Amino acid sequence: MVYPPPPAKGGILVTNEDLHCLNDGEFLNDVIIDFYLKYLVLEKLKKEDAQRIHVFSSFFYKRLNQRERRNVPDTTNLPIQKRKHNRVKTWTRHVDLFQKDFIFVPINESAHWYLAVICFPGLEGALYEQNPLYHGPFPAPTPAADPPSEEEIPDHCRPLSPERDGLENSSAHSSPSVPEASAEGQTEGEHKENSAVADRRPEASSTPVASGNGQADPEQQYTSGLHRISVCYSSRNGEEDAYTFSDDQSSCQDECSEDGTLADDTLTSDASGSVSKSNLCKQPCILIMDSLRGPGRSTVVKTLREYLEVEWEVRKGTQRSFGKDVMKGSSPRVPQQDNFSDCGVYILQYVESFFENPIPSFHLPVNLSEWFPQQRMKTKREEIKELILKIQVQQELNKKEPNHVEAPSGSSDGLEIEETSGSTGVLPNLPISP
Repeated sequence: MVYPPPPAKGGILVTNEDLHCLNDGEFLNDVIIDFYLKYLVLEKLKKEDAQRIHVFSSFFYKRLNQRERRNVPDTTNLPIQKRKHNRVKTWTRHVDLFQKDFIFVPINESAHWYLAVICFPGLEGALYEQNPLYHGPFPAPTPAADPPSEEEIPDHCRPLSPERDGLENSSAHSSPSVPEASAEGQTEGEHKENSAVADRRPEASSTPVASGNGQADPEQQYTSGLHRISVCYSSRNGEEDAYTFSDDQSSCQDECSEDGTLADDTLTSDASGSVSKSNLCKQPCILIMDSLRGPGRSTVVKTLREYLEVEWEVRKGTQRSFGKDVMKGSSPRVPQQDNFSDCGVYILQYVESFFENPIPSFHLPVNLSEWFPQQRMKTKREEIKELILKIQVQQELNKKEPNHVEAPSGSSDGLEIEETSGSTGVLPNLPISP
């Protein structure tokens, strides 16, 4: 099954082997990640909402940090930041990242999936506005106002999902889309590298992590079986695994103190609503959402900051700093996996929840521990598998219809979905809803 079907651009081929990754206990591969994110953006977002976001392929970060062959001509004299940017410079030739509110970067390192979300990269600092939903006393006297209408609610507080109010934790879909990888510097072997993670699964701990139908105690998780995964994708000395990064290892631990910090357990969940804050904050930041509280991700934040600096220089023709004072880094407290294999499923749910139940205010740190119930994850794999099979059946029926017209090709006029060479995707005309 190819989604979206021809003649739409950037179709992703999903095979029976890929479906096998959706069985319980298997690691999701890059094909499933990219397919599901693309489906959610193409099918579940209004066009105006899709224009506010950009979703990179699951290969973007890997390509950004890919080790270079020695003696590559015309690049040896460039700073490492510009050499990295050159590897992915064509991926954004049709999109201005600094006009987006949110940029999603799925990352796979050492058989573990996690998510980076770049928020408000075009802002130069924090912006505050009065919260129309706040019912408590304001710090400064303000004129009385009528209850806020839907138009008065800030854009970044509205659910991005078109048919939901974003408040139902039991809703079953959606997350941005990630497309095919850049053709530049890729081989078939690289495209299947993430698929091989199932063969590198860490050994099960002798200490049970969770019962078949129950949830493990969080503290027990990190002191028993799941701690092995943290050790698996971090190096022995506690720093980032050097294998996954290129040659810029001199400042592995970023000096930004916010990187890797977690929201305090005593904080109320920021996903439960925005009525508790008198003002709402929009500020440039990079959020790292990881279903395993393992090593710090300061190197990831640093790499993305440097990428943004070069991207700004290339696109705008001027220099701008995206240092820690401008683009803060933070690791929100998010729901945690209670097994060894669901990291990929969790990043899909993180993006889905980001769309349906958006973060109302970007005061850091952010606590999203109650973003969705753990039970929600028990059926996620089967739902994705049924979705793929349903699309396949629908495509077969469409082919048999004598007057059927395939999805139109062409520009989506701002709908940002990362393609093989950085082009934008096209909204397919498939009457499918999960």
